[in-house]
Amino acid sequence: MTDILVVDDKVREGQSFRKLIEAETGLATVFTRDPAEAEEIVRSGQIKVAVLDQLLEGTTTSGTKLFRQLRKRDPDIRGLLFSGEAKSEDLIEALDEDFVSFLNKNNIAELPERVLSIYGEYLADIAQRVADSPPAKEVIKRRFSARGRTVRYDVLTVRPATGAGEEEIVREDRYVTVLKLNAGQEKELSVEAGRTTEVIMERESSTKLRLASAAEIKALTKLESAVESVVKVREARREQAHVKAGEREKYFLPADPAGGSTRSVRARHIERAPVYRRERAVVRVTCECCGIARLEPVNVLVPTGGFRERHHDYYSDNTDDYVNTG
Repeated sequence: MTDILVVDDKVREGQSFRKLIEAETGLATVFTRDPAEAEEIVRSGQIKVAVLDQLLEGTTTSGTKLFRQLRKRDPDIRGLLFSGEAKSEDLIEALDEDFVSFLNKNNIAELPERVLSIYGEYLADIAQRVADSPPAKEVIKRRFSARGRTVRYDVLTVRPATGAGEEEIVREDRYVTVLKLNAGQEKELSVEAGRTTEVIMERESSTKLRLASAAEIKALTKLESAVESVVKVREARREQAHVKAGEREKYFLPADPAGGSTRSVRARHIERAPVYRRERAVVRVTCECCGIARLEPVNVLVPTGGFRERHHDYYSDNTDDYVNTG
């Protein structure tokens, strides 16, 4: 469960900033000096505030340019430019890139309070958007026991993650064999094979909720089902083009060549995996024993209705290979 990201080219300083923020605010904080790693952290997690140095020596980017890339990964993220060497033009660029604040490193004592303030603004903005969302029907409630206490999850809204919503995601572990062919065979397969309505909560999100509520894995599996229910309600309202029921596609694998001297495909397995897009769900986690509630934005993978296909070919020389076909 990580809320704050610190990026600085100086490892010792960056780690000091991370420890200071965690100690004074209680917010889980991660540090990296690598801009590419920073992008991956934001892509896979729920970072609320990025604390960025402007001069990232040893890299080809700067704090303001990096923040632009982080916003493409997560448009909700807030930025604090924390630098001792930023020039006036850097500050102007920071404002243009929608940084919410600037703090000189000489004022390091103010860092935790500034981060906490920006973090609070982030949560307030999320809460306001939930309040402005169309209501009712799309709120799914689930109660789960979690190690001696009762926790309620309210799935308040599920929306495409702006900026990342068009990115198509295919997971290797979701490929399944939908058809098997031997040399010389022709078979038909429904074009619907391999499609799914299953919603997947990304690992960082599920870990975050488990830590936030001490929930067991089976409870989070039910929460995934609740998010799936929200998505289905929404998708049912949206007009989409569907493949006609019963439509089928033919697959043919040529027979082994005579004599068997040429390397050939003796068997082919048709494999398909669903295509997902990343969406952002806002979940309210409430402990019914003490009444404490918090909002948690979590990333989920929602099926688009499409799939990717590949062939797993087995050759006459006892080798095999995968061929992506789209």
